Amino acid sequence: MSVSLRFMSFNSVNFRQSASAALLFSALAGLIGCSSTPKDDTSWFRDRDLDYRFAKQSKRTSVPQGLDENKIIDYYPVPPLKVKDTPFVDGLIMPLPPVAADKNNVTLQTLGTRQWLLISASPSQLWPLLKAWLINDKKMLTGGKSQEGLLTAKDNTGTYIFHVDQGFQRNTAELRLDYRSAKAGVSTKDFERDYLTNMGKYLSDALDNPSYSFAAREISTQPAMTLQRTAGVNELILNVDNERAVAAVKKALQKAQFNVEPAVKKGEVTQIPAIYYPRLSEKPGFFARLFGADPEGLDESIPHAGNHYGIVITPLANKKQQVRVTAKDGAAVTSNENRDMTLLLKRYLS
Repeated sequence: MSVSLRFMSFNSVNFRQSASAALLFSALAGLIGCSSTPKDDTSWFRDRDLDYRFAKQSKRTSVPQGLDENKIIDYYPVPPLKVKDTPFVDGLIMPLPPVAADKNNVTLQTLGTRQWLLISASPSQLWPLLKAWLINDKKMLTGGKSQEGLLTAKDNTGTYIFHVDQGFQRNTAELRLDYRSAKAGVSTKDFERDYLTNMGKYLSDALDNPSYSFAAREISTQPAMTLQRTAGVNELILNVDNERAVAAVKKALQKAQFNVEPAVKKGEVTQIPAIYYPRLSEKPGFFARLFGADPEGLDESIPHAGNHYGIVITPLANKKQQVRVTAKDGAAVTSNENRDMTLLLKRYLS
């Protein structure tokens, strides 16, 4: 009896050890299985790695009236996104990486007495750099309205009012300065030009390592230029004043290789006569010109080359401008011609 009892005790111990080992083995196998088995949205362990791609951005907290929004500092700017060569990752469309600024495109633009910096960056990218510049330049930030692109600062010489606007093209911004000197008789335009020039040098280097402002993202929500089709006609809508629109269209026509003639104004409507004159990459030689070849080298292989147009700019409500491509006499052109010339003009507007 005693032997049997000892035998039973021995077997029960072995059973408990075997059960424990089995449970441990099952747990390890489960862990190994979880890590090696592909995850999807139907298995027991759902893959949550890419859930952030479907997250929705909540509305930004409204700053109570009377409080200064300028105190909001972008402590954690969003770094530039780095993705693989393919725009698809695990079947999801990935956003394109931000376009880095071209140093040659940080330029000072002028229009009459107005001047501004044209920058190859979005307004939300420019906003924190503008703040950083003013702080480094020992300026006191006195107020800011990020959604309107308005930032003010001052020093002992006067007050600086900066305006950040969306540019015509994607990922471009315009920066204007309205300087109000504390002393009478100071040439503010010369001061503004010199100050913007120095700031442009700083931005050329700073934009190589872009950061983005959450606070200023609303500046980019209203595009400065939209392409639309009304009654079968393509047209551009520019969200700028009339003088700015006329000057921008003239410059775009010149960049697009139009021969621009003097503008004609009838009431509030401006018409700019222009000839589409794309040049050959190589001008004709002496003998070719001797036998009647165009000395300017018009490339007649390009559609619509040599045609005469009238670019009509009409003011609309809310300081918007309508831009249409017509024939020189104001008549309609063919649908294809209207589309091609409108897209060409859109490409060179800045």
